[in-house]
Amino acid sequence: MLAQNIIKTCLLPLYFLALINLSGCEYIIGRKDKPDGGDTTAVVTVAGDWLSVNESRYKEFTTFDTVTNEIVITCLQKIGDFWVETELGGVWRAENQVLYVKNAGDDDFQVIWPYRISGDTLIISTSDTTFTRHIRSDVAAFKESLDEEIHTIDYSLVGTTWSLLPEMEDSLGFGYDFPFHVVFGSTRYIDTTYANRSWYADTLASRLFLLGLDLACNHSYCGYDPPSIYELDYGFAFAGDKRTLVLRVVDPDDGTLGPADEWALVYDHFGSQAMAKLIIAGITRFGDFLDLKIK
Repeated sequence: MLAQNIIKTCLLPLYFLALINLSGCEYIIGRKDKPDGGDTTAVVTVAGDWLSVNESRYKEFTTFDTVTNEIVITCLQKIGDFWVETELGGVWRAENQVLYVKNAGDDDFQVIWPYRISGDTLIISTSDTTFTRHIRSDVAAFKESLDEEIHTIDYSLVGTTWSLLPEMEDSLGFGYDFPFHVVFGSTRYIDTTYANRSWYADTLASRLFLLGLDLACNHSYCGYDPPSIYELDYGFAFAGDKRTLVLRVVDPDDGTLGPADEWALVYDHFGSQAMAKLIIAGITRFGDFLDLKIK
């Protein structure tokens, strides 16, 4: 059922092969037809920011830029008293009431979805029976309106697994389930009582934050309330083609650093490079990774 696709990494900008299914930041691979004809009015009408109304667990914005022909998906996940932001991007065009999306540099459009606009509502047909809705919005204004801090991730950690040196008997991994970011494996740094564990990073300060999570819901919103946050100092060491992740526990009381733990890279699903942003080539609506490789 799963088709082969390609994941790529780059410095900037961020591109992707699949749009998000607005029922919840998910991905669907479309047909591989090429568009014909043109509809300049449709392009202008679609331009701008659109907020998904199908998802209450996080905020999802889709931005169509008519100057650069870029499309950017911005997801903001509320965790406790802060947000974690993730971006995906690609190239788009709109013709004859159909949206076409592809990776920059690719010849074919991998995502092809009919759409219509009614007032300030964008309705996308993601299948014969599935329709998703956006309303006109302003992602920059939304972020500026937030009282809470917005954090991001280090994309070079996504999809990596590490083993603790020298015995290599403990492993630590950083998964990716857009927009939720999972840390798995070792319980060396994070309380074992939490079934849900996530992370974000401050790359400028070289800080990695591991989160022990409980789900918190009210009548209209479900989010994560982290009762435990574990702060680590982190960095990378390189020796030839070998990469090592160096972690030090940050004392929560005085900020002093503990002894260095060195983790050897044993698996890199996306072939990440330092400070690279992730490109999602294709994820099914159930969150399963496709057969992925580096271009």
